[in-house]
Amino acid sequence: MSIGGPLEGFSLKDRLFYVIQGRVKELEEELASISIDEEDLVRDYLTLLQQLQDLRSEISSIAYAPRYCLPFLQPGRLVRIFPSVKDRDIAVPYSTAPAIWGVIINFEKTPGAVQESFDGNSSP
Repeated sequence: MSIGGPLEGFSLKDRLFYVIQGRVKELEEELASISIDEEDLVRDYLTLLQQLQDLRSEISSIAYAPRYCLPFLQPGRLVRIFPSVKDRDIAVPYSTAPAIWGVIINFEKTPGAVQESFDGNSSP
């Protein structure tokens, strides 16, 4: 008759659970020991990046409103198109974003398009 270890009666699934649970405790201790130098500055930097992204989004929504961009949609005009802000990392400035160049050939106003007032509010 042999006497096994303390996990002899457990299934493989139960054994793996204890192994994983031990690894989780090790990782939690490692996480608790990590310290970031000048954490307040990093937090302030990330806050500023978020504000920058919000302001860029607000400027884009105003600049691309039909009220302001329609007068510039003239056939033959060369346009530079940037990728959407939502698709890019907030730390990437506009000047480094790859742009696509194109020429306006023609455009039509949609009859049921929403007109935007001067303050950005929509009206039917």
